[in-house]
Amino acid sequence: MKYGTWAAAQGLAAPDNGPAADPDNDGIGNGLEIFLGGHPLKPEPHLIPHGSLVKEGVVYYLAIDLSVVLSTLPSDLTLEARRSTDLVVWKQEDIVMEITGYDPALCVEVRRYRSTIPCHSLPREYLQVTATGT
Repeated sequence: MKYGTWAAAQGLAAPDNGPAADPDNDGIGNGLEIFLGGHPLKPEPHLIPHGSLVKEGVVYYLAIDLSVVLSTLPSDLTLEARRSTDLVVWKQEDIVMEITGYDPALCVEVRRYRSTIPCHSLPREYLQVTATGT
């Protein structure tokens, strides 16, 4: 399914129908909302991806976990993870995506986007996941 088809089916109209728009003000843009299986006109803050520190061996890494509904994946959007150390410059590097779970009954895949830079080696680090057009 294409993003525009989904947006129209949800009742979205300009200017609220773009992937970056958030007409229900729940902190989740429409583009990400389609991946999470949410409704863009119904606030669902419980769907917001959450950050965590993940321990591998004796080292901690920054990560973001989210549940992706595979039955609603748009053919013209992708999920993009980016990291920053200053909230100004964002790069798509030093990040891995791991599948940490799957629920076949709900057709949901749990994904973790994790920094490959150990937390102790940086004064600060930020991660974000957004939906971008292809």
